[in-house]
Amino acid sequence: MPKPIDLEDLFKTIGENFHTIRNARKEKLDVAAEAVGVSHPVLSRIENGRYSGLSVELLVKLCNHYQVKLQQILGLEVMQVFNLSQSAESGSSSTLKQVVNDVAEGYIQALEQAKSEIAFLRSLVTLPEKAPVEVFQLNGAKSTKRSK
Repeated sequence: MPKPIDLEDLFKTIGENFHTIRNARKEKLDVAAEAVGVSHPVLSRIENGRYSGLSVELLVKLCNHYQVKLQQILGLEVMQVFNLSQSAESGSSSTLKQVVNDVAEGYIQALEQAKSEIAFLRSLVTLPEKAPVEVFQLNGAKSTKRSK
């Protein structure tokens, strides 16, 4: 049986994630608060995990403002999703084909989440214009290279 969700921990995780993103973007608290239509004390309480009145609407506004997915803010771990897709109840009548499909789906979800997180992290980093950059495909083949 899954562990019950602790709202206090959830609000703390959400707040820490928003705080980290805002600081990484060097955005001031009052600027972010105004952009989503709340006061800066409310956003401060959200970031500190002390705002229990956080609505889904406000959560979505914040995600849209920071251009992140709800899964990232909620702190869902890729492996958690993958493991859930792998588990089957004991005594289940799943066929081998269904098990293989479930495993494949779990890998696809993990890869999509990793690609999303990489894109997000890249958006936070500014590279010098002429820096050498190599990009690799999943199979390891080099796809692009910029030179000095």
